[in-house]
Order: sequence, then C-alpha cells, then structure tokens
Amino acid sequence: MTQLGFNTHFWYFGNHQSLGRNALYRKLVDKTSGIVAIDVETKSLDDTTPIGIGFATSPTDAYYFRHDSVMLPRALKLLSNPNIIKVIHNAHFDLDVIKDFWGEDTNPIVDTIIAAQLLGLPPALGTLAKELFDLDITPIRDLVGKGKAAITMDKVPEEKTAQKCCHDVKASLM
Repeated sequence: MTQLGFNTHFWYFGNHQSLGRNALYRKLVDKTSGIVAIDVETKSLDDTTPIGIGFATSPTDAYYFRHDSVMLPRALKLLSNPNIIKVIHNAHFDLDVIKDFWGEDTNPIVDTIIAAQLLGLPPALGTLAKELFDLDITPIRDLVGKGKAAITMDKVPEEKTAQKCCHDVKASLM
C-alpha cells in the first residue's frame, strides 16, 4: 500500500494510486451509497478547530483532506447523504466538530466505540485494532508528545497527520 500527497492538500492511502488524483477523488465524491468511515483531526481535544478530515471507503482505501483543501467541499457532501452509513469512532466528538465547523448534519451513523462497549470489547481504537486485527495504530502521543513538551496537531507535519487519520478511518471499517 502506498500513499499519494497532492499539492491540493488531498492525500490518498491505498492500493489504487495508479488511477491518479482526479480519478481517486471522483471515486470518493461520486459515492452514492454504502459505508464510509470518517475521522476529524483537530488541533487538540481542548481546541477543536479542525485541521483535516479523513474518509475510508474500505479497509484499504482512505482519503485525507486538510481543512482548507479546495477539494474538500464536494467530499463533505457525503456526510449528509442518507444513503451512506457513516462509521465513526467516538462519534460525538467528530459530529460536534463537523456540525460546528462545516455545518453538515451527519446521518445515519454507526459509532464503533459504542459498538465495542456493547460487545464487551475495549473502547480505544488502537486497542481494538491490535486485539481484533493485529493492526498497530500510531498513538497520538507519538506525534504530539506529552506533558509540557507536547505540541498541538496543527504543528505535526501534514503527511504524518494524514497518515494517522487514514489509518484510523481504515481501522474503523475493519
């Protein structure tokens, strides 16, 4: 699996990079039904200003848009499509950011943290991914640090933020 970063602040992580930017973008935005996982990256848990949003259409295909990407508005329309089920880990956080910043109503949804708790599984996405699929997800503290030396996510290089977000949304679909 490889990644493609484009100067439009649009990233793709998956197996179809040979399609090129425009075809990959259309593959996402032309989706009219099915399931899409979503994850919003914010500056921090306290400062919920979004820095980007990720979408996964399968456990192998994920897209990331920086919050100001010229390509993002059309992708955001997926959020309000009632024929697309949105899968979100810890949905209340992401839904609040999506509504407050982009004004999108997002329905229907499946919250994987609630599903995990109902099944008696650990709620943390990283723990779920490791226990169920032997998949390692980069902990946020590996990117921002901890304690007084911690930085906010907007200070993390865009490529690393995109990669983390895309791994998280793909794990949400597994």
